[in-house]
Amino acid sequence: MAVQKNVFGEVANLCGRNRKMSLDYSITDVQWEPAGEERLATAAGNGTILVWNVNLTKNSRQVNCGKRDITEHKRTVNRISFHPTDRDVLISGSQDGTMRCFDLRRPETVAVSTFKGKSQNTSIRDVKFKPFDGKYFAAATEIGQIQLWDIRKPDNCIKEPFVAHIGPVFSIDWHSEEPDWLGSAGRDKLIKVWDTQHKPTETHQIRAIAEVARIKWRPAIKYHIASCALLVDNCVSVWDIRRPYLPHAQFTQHQDSVTGIVWHKDPNILFSCGKDSMIYQNRFADAYRPAEHAPPVALGFSSTGNITFAKSDQLTAPEPKPKQKFNAHLTASLGTMRIQPVKVDDVTPVTSTMYSFTADSLN
Repeated sequence: MAVQKNVFGEVANLCGRNRKMSLDYSITDVQWEPAGEERLATAAGNGTILVWNVNLTKNSRQVNCGKRDITEHKRTVNRISFHPTDRDVLISGSQDGTMRCFDLRRPETVAVSTFKGKSQNTSIRDVKFKPFDGKYFAAATEIGQIQLWDIRKPDNCIKEPFVAHIGPVFSIDWHSEEPDWLGSAGRDKLIKVWDTQHKPTETHQIRAIAEVARIKWRPAIKYHIASCALLVDNCVSVWDIRRPYLPHAQFTQHQDSVTGIVWHKDPNILFSCGKDSMIYQNRFADAYRPAEHAPPVALGFSSTGNITFAKSDQLTAPEPKPKQKFNAHLTASLGTMRIQPVKVDDVTPVTSTMYSFTADSLN
């Protein structure tokens, strides 16, 4: 698909009407090669990895032209990841408990390296190459562990696997600016940020309302990470990890579970797809902002008759005039300019005051 004048247009149908449908097309993941628009890879539920040359496939009438089959895995391939700088290196993670590295320059489809953790037959839920150093990659497992590997040393992890979540880790993602930050998400409804420079240490934690299926760091915005739920919640949420209790923004167009999210190179555009068979291009300017609709006051009663009351200090304090950033845009009329304010996408600090009254003081 390609975005053409704000609508999606089909560029190529890789399955094609003349192809015999099979479990090879029960897609679990899809990845483009880095910095290219010619080749992509898909992972399937039957363990097959297909590498497609889009230009050859869409322009040929031959059924298998431009398609390469890799059948090393015996069970479902959950995730695949291209090397960040070498477009011919691909790694996969499978339900069979292995991670396999392939060199697509070789004519044979046998894995160059096979990685197995200490816990045998533990399913691999996600794999990601480190964007700043392609020698390393991370893997997420069914038992809640995260493993860090050196692609040159398939025998052992470079660091002891650490328990990141209670239950399966469904998604991991390396930060695009901080080379040692790794985000993780799992069935325990938590999104965590880890500093892996030395001993992996948890630095931030976000509690979502449902099991988290996918996460993606927002490019150019250091503290923002997007997530979607496995079930129940149909929203795509964008979190500021410094404010973990409320999403910074949400996209609510989907009518069923969201299955995939990816950021455009423009950090204000996010693409999403879901079980409702829809693909959306979401613009940040149109996002729902939960913080703007949160009540500024709260009241609670205890079982003994005590009362606690909290209010935002902004309700009584004079509001300072906001400092606006401006962009100048030329209009159609020569020599005139229109000044438009640019919305600053950051967290506004807010303080609250809480009052407590005991039952004795009320009598």
